[in-house]
Amino acid sequence: MSEAREEQRQIDNNLPMVDEYGQVITPDNYEYPYWNYSWAAVPWRLHRGLNVNLGASVFANLGKGRHHGAGFTQDVSLMYVTNLSKKATLALGGYLTNTTYCGNNYTVAGVNALFGYQFDEHWSAYAFVQKAFTSNNCTPWAMGYGTFNYGFGGWGMGFSPMYNAWGIGMVNPRYMDRIGAGVTYQWGEHNQNAVSVSFEYDHLPNQQGNFYDFNRYSYPVGY
Repeated sequence: MSEAREEQRQIDNNLPMVDEYGQVITPDNYEYPYWNYSWAAVPWRLHRGLNVNLGASVFANLGKGRHHGAGFTQDVSLMYVTNLSKKATLALGGYLTNTTYCGNNYTVAGVNALFGYQFDEHWSAYAFVQKAFTSNNCTPWAMGYGTFNYGFGGWGMGFSPMYNAWGIGMVNPRYMDRIGAGVTYQWGEHNQNAVSVSFEYDHLPNQQGNFYDFNRYSYPVGY
């Protein structure tokens, strides 16, 4: 039992916080960082071995002056976690989300890899990489069909991931190719204090390239 608790403690300390799709949660909204943690991201505490997340929903649009229709969504994400040594932790996995609306399918999938290393009781570091694959009918930079509804802003695709309806930032990272890394220093009697420095590069895969030059936003951002 004590060995299992120690392995879980290592996983919690070494790996960065991830959401329900196994994606690293980063403060990617420079105006209001806390929005992404409370609205757009649901933390997923990973454990050793296989982690599975499944979801499904049904929605409908009704009312005067609105686009009418019904749809279904399906979500699945998998993450396999292992401690490579007393200091190193690795997590590998992927995700798939699909929305069927008015006879059309809107699909986003991706693969994730996370690596964390504890140098000593104070210093730790992590790195992650993500590759996304999207159906060519997605337009996440403009109004359109959302993964959760036919809607607006961060709750559907809306202006995301390029712009959130309430701020500026990428609130739908599952559409993005991402590479990032970070270093953390902890101190105090129980290491209750921490300072972190991280770096992330995001890129939107090709979608309807004849519509808009979205590659203009492919720039590195440091936090």
